[in-house]
Amino acid sequence: MDEKIKFDDLGLSEETLAGIKRKGFEEPSPIQAKTIPYLLTGEKNVIGQAQTGTGKTAAFGLPLIDKLKTGSRKVQALILAPTRELAVQVCEEINSLKGSKRVQVAPIYGGQSYGEQFRRLKSGIDIVVGTPGRIQDHINKGSLDLSHLSWLILDEADEMLNMGFVEDIEKILESVNEEKRMVLFSATMPPTILKIARKYMGDYEVISVTTGDGSASAGFMTSSAPISLAKSRRRDAISTRMILPAPRVRYTWAKSNPIGPAPTMAMLAPA
Repeated sequence: MDEKIKFDDLGLSEETLAGIKRKGFEEPSPIQAKTIPYLLTGEKNVIGQAQTGTGKTAAFGLPLIDKLKTGSRKVQALILAPTRELAVQVCEEINSLKGSKRVQVAPIYGGQSYGEQFRRLKSGIDIVVGTPGRIQDHINKGSLDLSHLSWLILDEADEMLNMGFVEDIEKILESVNEEKRMVLFSATMPPTILKIARKYMGDYEVISVTTGDGSASAGFMTSSAPISLAKSRRRDAISTRMILPAPRVRYTWAKSNPIGPAPTMAMLAPA
């Protein structure tokens, strides 16, 4: 890409742009430049193939901040994350980006007091970020009302599946309203991810930042060590990550075939 894209070019509101500028950001990362305009204007569900370290939280967080209604006191967006650590990080990042917009964000994860979480949910939360196991617990208890949900985001979906969350994720997807828009971010595209996409996402768009070998990357590569846990502890486990230098990246953008076995990527620019 020869011409540098600015956040001002992506269609974000002046209020949201003001929050970005306060953080000192001017140029979006490749996954942000591709994803943000589409989530602001499109209607399809989206799969984003991007590694940790690419700025994907802002890629979905900024459109959420822009599009959610203030003062609704209803859960409008649910973000599922594989670990309590990531859930807290996503909350902190969205809070730092929202500027003056009155959007309430709360992390919900195992190991935290149910009483405190009940109070938070009753107070009127717009965006809930949580681990699948604890989110499913609140749905079962009737303490998490998702009937007004307009956005459902799966962050690091491949990590969640590797940690044994597939059953919880499918139960959550089956319990939410069909009118919501769904966004799935994953570093890899294993068959299980594509099966979930075909079953729950309908007609979707694929946005990708990949290396020459087809794996997602930008800025950092993340390696997760295998974790062996009893099922009772697996739901809210914290994964250990090792940060490694990433190879140069190339940017791809393509439409997926929702019926076919896998999305086909079209190369737009060399690394």
